[in-house]
Amino acid sequence: MGRVEKTVFISYRRTNLPWALAIYQELTHNGYDVFFDYLSIPSGDFENIIVENIKARAHFVVILTPSALERCNEPGDWLRREIETAMDEKRNIVPLMLESFDFGSSSTINALTGKLENLKKYSGLRVHSEYFFEGMTRLREQYLNVSLDAIIHPISIETQPVTKEHQTAASEAEQVNSEQLSAIEWFERGIVSYRNNLHEEAVRCFSEAIRLKPDFSEAYNNRANEYLLANSLDRAITDYSKAIKFQPLLADAHYNRGVVYRVKGRFEDSIADFHEAFKIKPDYALPRISLIAILKKPGREVEANQQEKSTRELVQNEAEYDRACFESICGNKERALQLLKIAFRKKPSTKEWAKKDLDLENIRNDPRFKKLVGE
Repeated sequence: MGRVEKTVFISYRRTNLPWALAIYQELTHNGYDVFFDYLSIPSGDFENIIVENIKARAHFVVILTPSALERCNEPGDWLRREIETAMDEKRNIVPLMLESFDFGSSSTINALTGKLENLKKYSGLRVHSEYFFEGMTRLREQYLNVSLDAIIHPISIETQPVTKEHQTAASEAEQVNSEQLSAIEWFERGIVSYRNNLHEEAVRCFSEAIRLKPDFSEAYNNRANEYLLANSLDRAITDYSKAIKFQPLLADAHYNRGVVYRVKGRFEDSIADFHEAFKIKPDYALPRISLIAILKKPGREVEANQQEKSTRELVQNEAEYDRACFESICGNKERALQLLKIAFRKKPSTKEWAKKDLDLENIRNDPRFKKLVGE
C-alpha cells in the first residue's frame, strides 16, 4: 500500500527563478519539504547534490516554458539530466506549464528527444500568474496528494549541509509578487514571438517584461537581440549593457554585445567582451568562434590558429548552427552548408540572423546558402 509523501524537488531553468521560488514558498508554507537549486550549484557538484535530492523526494515538479527546453539537446544539459533522473527513479513527475508552453510546438518536439519524449505523457498542470494560488491549490490537492510506492533514498551526510543552505536561503528570500511572475510570462511570450518571426511583437513583450521587472537581465538581452536583427545597433548595445549591469556574469550578454561591437568595427571592444564571456563560462564556444574570425585578420594568424585548435574539440558539443559558423570561419564550406541545412530544419527562426551573421561571411555568396536562407 502506497503512502502520501510531502517531499518535492523543483526543476527549472534559471530564467524562471521567480516561479521556482514562488512555488517553493507556497509549498513550504503548507508543510512540504522542498528543494531546488536556489544558489546555483557548481557543475562539478551536480551528482552529489542535485541527484541525491531528486532521489530523496517523492515528487518532481518541472517548470516548462518555451525557453526552458532550448538547451535540452545539448550533451549534459542539467534540465534534461534532472528529468531523466526523475524518470529513472520513478518519481511522481508533474509538468507545470506556463501559459505560452505548448507540447505540440515544433521547438518543443525537437527538444523532447530520447527519453524526454515521454514527458508529454505525464499529467501536467497549466498555471497563470493571475491565478497562481488557485493553481498551487490544485497542485497540492490533486497532483501531490497521491499514494506512492517510490523508494526514498536518504541524503548523505556530505550533502545535508549544502541542501540546508539552499533551503535556508530560499526561505529567507523576499516573497515573490505577481508582477515578477507576470514578467516571466511576458518574457516567454517574447520567445514565442521571436520564433514565429514576429519581431515587433517580441520587442513589445520583452519591454513589458522589463516594465514589470526592471532588473530583468535576460529580457534586456533578448530585446537587444531584436534590435540587432533590426540593425538598431546603438539600442542593442544599450540593452546589452543594462543586462550586464544587472547581471555581470551573464555570459550571453557579453558575447552578444561583442557581436555588435564587431559589426560596428570596434574590434578591441569586441575581443574584450568575447574574452569576458568565456572567462565567465569556460565551455562557451560561441565567443571563441567569433574571436577566431576577428583574429584571422592580417597580423594575428598565429593567435587565430591557436584559438582554432583549442576550440575545435569544444565546438563538437554545440548545436549545428554554431558548428556551421565554426566550419565557415575555418574555410570548410561544404561542412558548414551541411550543418546549416540541419540547423534550419531544427530551428527555422535562425535563418533571419544567418543572413547577417558575420561568422558566415565565407559562404554568404554561395548559391546554396542563398537557397537555404530563402534569398
